[in-house]
Amino acid sequence: MAAPATGRIRYWARIRGTFVPRVSDRRPCRIRAPRRILVAWAVSNSVGLDLAPVEVVLFLSGIALSLAIPAAPGALGTYEFVGTAIVTSLGYPAELGLATILLMRFITVFPPAIAGLVSLFVLDVRWGDIVHAAEDPVAAAEAEVARDEVAGTEPVR
Repeated sequence: MAAPATGRIRYWARIRGTFVPRVSDRRPCRIRAPRRILVAWAVSNSVGLDLAPVEVVLFLSGIALSLAIPAAPGALGTYEFVGTAIVTSLGYPAELGLATILLMRFITVFPPAIAGLVSLFVLDVRWGDIVHAAEDPVAAAEAEVARDEVAGTEPVR
């Protein structure tokens, strides 16, 4: 499954003239942490919480630790409970804590999901291809190469 999709992405990137980074080319974590702190601070301020930077770091650390608790997929419920509990323990109303955590969940989940759906559409990845590739990866790769040859495009291996 991964090989055909990766091949399509790299082929599309070559046509567009852009660079597709590999896993080792990702930015280090020290760049991501301040961005997450700024996002949490902006979200909390947008709903009316005036959290200090230390409180924002405590808030994010508690949420990160709560993700280690085995719970529902995506930490649904645990994430919201711990976020609300931390904000409440800092002396703010529970309603503002819940609003903050729900807005953070919305901001961090939906934009990447929408971008993924758009990329599936642009790269012409079909649900049937994904299911077929999961069941028999070799046959799926051969079918994709055959489809590329029929369409007259360069097969990506």
